[in-house]
Amino acid sequence: MPPVVAAAILFVETVGAAALVAVGATSFGVGAAIAAGTLVVAAGVYAAQAALTALLPDMSMPQADTDKTRQQTVRGTIEPQKVVYGQSLVSGPIFFVGVSGTDNRDLYHGIALTGHECESITDIHFDNEVITNAQFSGNSVASGTFGPISGDTICSVEKKLGSTTQASSSLLTTTFTDWTSANQGKGISYIVTKWTLTDGSQELWDRLKPQNIKALVKGKKDIYDPRLDVAAGNAAGANPTSATYQAWSDNPALCVANFLMDTKFGLGVAASKIDWADVVTAADACDVSVVVPNSGTQKRFTANGVIFATDSYRASLNKLLSSMNGSIFYSNGSYRIKAGVYEAPSISLDEDDLAGSITVKTSVERGERFNTVRPIIIDPAQNHKTSEVPQVQLTSAVSRDNGEVITKDAQLPFTNTSYMAQRIAHKQIQMSDQQKVINFPANLSALNVDIGDRVSVTVAELNYSAKVFRCVNWAFSDSQDGAVNLTLVEDDSGSYADPAANEYSTTTADGTITAGFRGV
Repeated sequence: MPPVVAAAILFVETVGAAALVAVGATSFGVGAAIAAGTLVVAAGVYAAQAALTALLPDMSMPQADTDKTRQQTVRGTIEPQKVVYGQSLVSGPIFFVGVSGTDNRDLYHGIALTGHECESITDIHFDNEVITNAQFSGNSVASGTFGPISGDTICSVEKKLGSTTQASSSLLTTTFTDWTSANQGKGISYIVTKWTLTDGSQELWDRLKPQNIKALVKGKKDIYDPRLDVAAGNAAGANPTSATYQAWSDNPALCVANFLMDTKFGLGVAASKIDWADVVTAADACDVSVVVPNSGTQKRFTANGVIFATDSYRASLNKLLSSMNGSIFYSNGSYRIKAGVYEAPSISLDEDDLAGSITVKTSVERGERFNTVRPIIIDPAQNHKTSEVPQVQLTSAVSRDNGEVITKDAQLPFTNTSYMAQRIAHKQIQMSDQQKVINFPANLSALNVDIGDRVSVTVAELNYSAKVFRCVNWAFSDSQDGAVNLTLVEDDSGSYADPAANEYSTTTADGTITAGFRGV
């Protein structure tokens, strides 16, 4: 790692992790080539426009992440492995096709799902037809569209979770001599389907002709939760590799920490390089229960989506961070993970801390503004299709921009409910209203300020009295007076408030939208 010459090191670009599934007719091999990520030392003071968004996740996605790219059954030889955090509907490459039985009436498919062990595989989708987990009896589909016809089982699905000790597929080893017990697919979750053609099922298969075989997967199960360590009387981060404190989780902060430590798909960061106190704070904030319409509640933020192993580390982290309006940075030897929630300032700055003149930028250019957000998610309520959530618009923000509606599309690939997406969009608009950026040349007292910290600033000439700012960058001055240049963006606790239940936009079963978020 390069020597640290500034307080913060931010991700600028990384090399993609080229972990690929290599598949063939009767083999199941996996090759992994993990390229090391690069970190670049942040030097100098950010431009004011960049500073405003420095702690927001970048929504640009180098590889399309849609229901099609996640859920299409691929007939190819080399495909990127998928990593599922939380729960998501996925498909993958076909690694086996074969026929057997009387007159070759049994058709078998093997579909690779993820490149890691999963918590569970539940519902199976054949195109848009769903076989719920409750409709299975063992491997056989016992009811529903693909249930038995005239007493004959016509569909079976074997689910393999991808453990390092899993046995080979029983459907394949008992049927095909060239699929042996050695073909285990360790570390790969997959499903094997058996479709049987009978006189009674011929019409069904002719009518439906499934093209995409998909499965609802609860993903990574080795998510370390430092809060469990603390509850057991240990320090947060004391036992990150202990199975006692690991489990499946859709908490975004815990998923980000897991990705940092992951040695196969992630950065392979040592647990000692993660600020676990920050992780605990962010995880608790994500788990807060908030009220939504129709007298319901849900967690404030969850992470449910897919990472493609060929994406860059930066892109993968940004996808995870987008689910909690979060940020990550490296400072003073530790990776710090922040959720998009307000934390009260613990440091105060005033005229006595100045080592030079303050410069102020009061607003940002037209190209950096927005007052309307259209969130796009993959929505389980819409059969896991890519869907546009009702847009969020604040009249106060439109008035700020002289009545001009300025719209931003926000892809939220790890958010899977409309209300959660609206909540994230609402917070983004509120945060965009905080446009003042100041350069605060401080004396060495500013060494106590870290990137991401909120500080209370009092400067009588600017009429600032305990005004709250976020630090988005600091650097030593080139002058000889020992100054530390802080770049501070104004902040306000109200920008992070969760909406009331009656403020959300709602959608009826027939698609009628009742708009919300029109007030201040």
